[in-house]
Amino acid sequence: MDLAIRAGLKRGGKEHYQPFVVVSRSRTGSTLIDYSLRLHPEVEMDGEILNRLLGRREEQVLLNYFSNKPSNVKAAGFKIFYYHPLDGSPEFVFSLLHGMKNCKYIHLTRENKLAVHLSRSVVEQTQAWSTKKDTPRVIAPLITVDPEACQEDFERTQVWENKFREAFADREVYHITYEDLVQEPVAALTRIQRFLGVTPLQIAPPTKKQQRGSIASRIANYSELQDHFANTQWANLFK
Repeated sequence: MDLAIRAGLKRGGKEHYQPFVVVSRSRTGSTLIDYSLRLHPEVEMDGEILNRLLGRREEQVLLNYFSNKPSNVKAAGFKIFYYHPLDGSPEFVFSLLHGMKNCKYIHLTRENKLAVHLSRSVVEQTQAWSTKKDTPRVIAPLITVDPEACQEDFERTQVWENKFREAFADREVYHITYEDLVQEPVAALTRIQRFLGVTPLQIAPPTKKQQRGSIASRIANYSELQDHFANTQWANLFK
């Protein structure tokens, strides 16, 4: 079943706009992509529309979203995390997304999974989920990281990433990392715009990194983590 066709995106055999979905997990830079694409006049970008269903049917949410758009919109999409909806079946939702044969997908990952875990731990304490350039940074407390919980998070994220890559190998996917985004944000966002088929514009991200300083300086038990991960595939994260 092609949801894009059922939603009426095709008119006379030609698509009116390009549907897309940004796929990631939390703390990987999805807000940077979200807020940046919202600045483009040819893009309709929404956030986590499938975070919770709240009694709605998954298919209907997608059909309602991918309906007719204003004529200036050349690409429309939203972001979703691997584990959404929190009150439903992620497997079913991703099967529906896979069924959208004319949809494009932006797969965002972060190579430094320790930074992901630390960032998540910090925001759970501060509740500062993003920081715009015109707002002050929230000073994060020194964090004590549970080694076992940290490893479970690494492994869980790796499973999510690999599962998506395998399931959507036959779809048009643009893979990008958080590291690419922060190193050259304007160039990275330009490549995303080209992938979506919109007019490339130089967009400066409206958000900024929330924390400064090395990861080691922000973790109270960093040496304990080094010992725990010494003989694992993630040892290089602690050098």
